[in-house]
Amino acid sequence: MKESILPAERPLTQSSALSKLDEWAKRVLISSLKKINFGEIVLTDGEEQHVFGRRSEECDLRASLTVLHPRFYSQVLFGGSISAGEAYMAGHWSSDDLTVLLRIVLLNQSVFAGLDRGLSRLKAPLYKAYHFLHKDSRKGSRINIAAHYDLGNDFYALFLDDTLTYSCGIFERPECSLQEASVAKYDRICKKLQLSAEDHVLEIGTGWGGFAIHAAGRYGCRMTTTTISRAQRDLALERISSAGLGNRVHVLFKDYRDLKGRFDKVVSIEMIEAVGHHYLNTFFRCCSNLLTERGVMLLQAITIADQAFERHKKEVD
Repeated sequence: MKESILPAERPLTQSSALSKLDEWAKRVLISSLKKINFGEIVLTDGEEQHVFGRRSEECDLRASLTVLHPRFYSQVLFGGSISAGEAYMAGHWSSDDLTVLLRIVLLNQSVFAGLDRGLSRLKAPLYKAYHFLHKDSRKGSRINIAAHYDLGNDFYALFLDDTLTYSCGIFERPECSLQEASVAKYDRICKKLQLSAEDHVLEIGTGWGGFAIHAAGRYGCRMTTTTISRAQRDLALERISSAGLGNRVHVLFKDYRDLKGRFDKVVSIEMIEAVGHHYLNTFFRCCSNLLTERGVMLLQAITIADQAFERHKKEVD
């Protein structure tokens, strides 16, 4: 049996009556959750509990989901996974074990991906308009980057390590700290590029200067690094100066399309995600033109499942 209704242990924390829209959204969402095959989710809502899926030897996972606000259903139905996360932050639902709940979601991708592909796609015209107004042109890129990275350096320092690395690290051991993983990643990049003191390296996407400081400080190379975030540039300059590397690291405030010169090595760490799919050919053409004849480029990128790319490239992060 995939789904059953049991007496609830406790009622809604915020007991407001369901609107007609919320009632309809609840029916649709519950119908979708009945398709869960791996693990068990117990959804508590007011006077009832809905048990979806079943535990088995193959998957013994079980987690609760308690609805705390009636708007939860319409939020998830119309907003998909992003709105589910926002509803959680707003206190509209809770779970006894969020990690296990997310594992069950991942094991039942076809069910939850279907929610993202469903009514949440009614926002497609809005996404299309947003993309039109926020193209990754020179001007558009500066606006987009400012909206993300100029939130304030203190904000990012709250959850980053001392290197201020805002990209994935390499955890060489399970007990590695975030900072150790960041340094290991930087060192892996340097070794792959076979950096030496004779190299002049271009970095597209400065961040807060973490890689430039690491490469110039440990390998003695010259670094030219560029950003279009004023907040990042200002702090990167401070950190480079504090590291005593002002004579080896030059920070530019330029779009990658406006860069000139030739470099022995080019590196770009999780910056390509901000390029926009319409400009990928332009980006790689620029990188090619900036390399010397025997130059080498290293690119680190965040990837996405092929089957999800066509949909996600039309949406807004």
